[in-house]
Amino acid sequence: MKYKIKHIAEYIFLKLTVSIFGFLPYKAALLNAYLLAWFFHHVLGWRKKLARSRIKEVFGDQFTDKEIKDIAWISIRNIAFNIAEMARPSRINAKWIDKHMDFGDSLEKFKKFAEEGPYIIAVVHMGNWDLAGIALQRLGFDCFFIMRAQKNPLTNKFINAQRTSLGSEVIERDDPSLIRKTVRKLKAGKAMAILLDLRAKAGYFHARWLNNDAHLASGVGIIAQLSKAKVIPVQIIRKGWAKHEIRILGATSADPDLTKSAAAEKITQDALDLISPIVLNNPEQYFWYNKRWVLDKRDD
Repeated sequence: MKYKIKHIAEYIFLKLTVSIFGFLPYKAALLNAYLLAWFFHHVLGWRKKLARSRIKEVFGDQFTDKEIKDIAWISIRNIAFNIAEMARPSRINAKWIDKHMDFGDSLEKFKKFAEEGPYIIAVVHMGNWDLAGIALQRLGFDCFFIMRAQKNPLTNKFINAQRTSLGSEVIERDDPSLIRKTVRKLKAGKAMAILLDLRAKAGYFHARWLNNDAHLASGVGIIAQLSKAKVIPVQIIRKGWAKHEIRILGATSADPDLTKSAAAEKITQDALDLISPIVLNNPEQYFWYNKRWVLDKRDD
């Protein structure tokens, strides 16, 4: 396979960055991530105007221009921190988790859900969404992940290798056997982690997200119906630089009184409704820089 020069350059930059972050002590890695984010944001202006316009789109006049700038800056800084943390998966052990991650009573809730039957961990692009799943895997919960493939095949392979280095499996969202594979794994006792706030290429439903209309997939609802799994919306917030707060927000499952399509959409919407207020109250925790903006509409 021939790769584009752009893909090769992105891959080299990513691998070099991850190698540096993985070598450094944790605090030094975060400091270097901060400096990298500062350079991209304040010097290169990487997607800065785009992120600010999206924040404005969601919040209108709720924030001043300075507040919008601050939200956009902390958002990209947090993403750089996420990269630094995910570059060191082998160091995310029980001791590190105990020091840096606050689950409250959610660990006991996860254990209870695991005993009761299949469950799906539903997250959005908030906090370090990858870290929560990896931490659960390290704590003994058998998890697999549903992720959208990156357009760059080199970076996609590299990122998936980072995610699976601790024994977890990644299934790409565009896999034609996605539903069959996920249902089988859920029935076998594995927990699934999936991002909800992604635009659907086709087969979307008109969801409500961040007080706006969005075209999202209801696949998580279909999978939940077929596997009889509960969907567990989870809040992930970064506190300062190096602390993470993880909380279960509730649980939802298929309504037997609805049609299959309506029930699938309702499961997804119920999960979104529980997470949306958390994002709206903590906008700096959200990722406003995604190429595929969740609120962009598709023509019907």
